[in-house]
Amino acid sequence: MKRKGFGKFWCIFFIWLCPACQVSTPVPTLLTEPVAATTLAPYLLPNQMETPYPVVEIPPTPNPTQLAELSKTLPAPTRTPYPQPDTSTPLPSNIEIHQYFQPECLTDESHLQCVDSVIGMKFQYPEEWGIIEAVLFNGECGGYYYGYEFGEFPYKVEGGGTSLDFCRGMGANLFLLFKGFSPGQGCSKFYYARDCWELKANLVIAFMYPEFDMLCSPGPDTFFTPLMVVGVNFPAGRSVNGMAFSFDFLSEASKELLFSPYEGDPIHSAKCRDEQAKQTYEQLVEEISSKVLLGTLDEDTTRNVNQFIKFAKSISFTP
Repeated sequence: MKRKGFGKFWCIFFIWLCPACQVSTPVPTLLTEPVAATTLAPYLLPNQMETPYPVVEIPPTPNPTQLAELSKTLPAPTRTPYPQPDTSTPLPSNIEIHQYFQPECLTDESHLQCVDSVIGMKFQYPEEWGIIEAVLFNGECGGYYYGYEFGEFPYKVEGGGTSLDFCRGMGANLFLLFKGFSPGQGCSKFYYARDCWELKANLVIAFMYPEFDMLCSPGPDTFFTPLMVVGVNFPAGRSVNGMAFSFDFLSEASKELLFSPYEGDPIHSAKCRDEQAKQTYEQLVEEISSKVLLGTLDEDTTRNVNQFIKFAKSISFTP
C-alpha cells in the first residue's frame, strides 16, 4: 500500500545531543573559488536551453462520476482575508471531504501533458517524476486543502495549497501554510529562500537551503535538504487560493558534499555544537548556491533545475 503523507522533509523529530560524542574531524574539501550569481540567466536564455516540448492540445473529456458528484458539494471559496468567520467558505452540511484524484495526462515523448479538472490547471512535467496522486480535504473549521504527490514515497516532487480560510489543529508545513500571495509579494512567502524571482505573473520560483541551526533544532516547518520551490497564485473561483511545489533538486554527490560538515545524513549530533562545522557548512551553501544559479555545479543538478523551471513555465489555467 502506498504510504500517504506530506513528504520526507517536513517530519518533526528530536535529536539527542551528546557532548561526549564531540569529535574533531578534518574540514572537508570545498568547491573551487566562490562565484557570485544573481540571476537564473543560464536556465532562461533560449540559446542555452533545450527546445521546449510542444504543447499538446487535450480534447475535453467528461469528468468521472465521482468528481461530478463531489463538485456539487464544493462552494466557491471567498477571497476575504483570514480570519473573518462570518464570511468564510461554508462547509457542506455533515460532509467530511477526503478524496483522491489523478489529473488527466497524456504522454508526449518523455513528458506528461496534464489537465486537472478539480482546480482547472494545465501543466507538463517529466515522466520520470512518476504518476500524480492528488488529495482534497476540508479544514477542521473551514476551507479546503489540495495537494499533489508525484511518484512513490519518499517524494522528490510534491505540492499543495489552501483556501484563504483553511484552518486545522496544531502542526503545519509549507503546503498547509500556502494560501497564495498578494501581487509582487510572492517571495515573502518563502522566508527561508536564499534566492527568489518572479518567473511570470502570479508565479515565483525560489531556492531554499536549510540553515545549520534548523537541522539541529527542527520544528514543524523544517526541511532537511535543499529545495527548489514554485509558488503559484490561482484565479478566482477555485477551491484553493494557490499552490506551492517543492523539488529535491540537488544531485546526490552535491548533497553529500554539502552535509559533510555534519558527517553525513542523518547528521552526527555532536556536530551541532561544532562552530567550525557550522562555518564550513555556511561556506558550502554560499558556494553551491552560486554555482547552481550559474548552471556550473554538476550535470545532474543543472538538469533538475531546467526540468523544474520548464514545469513552472508550463502552468496555466482553464477559464
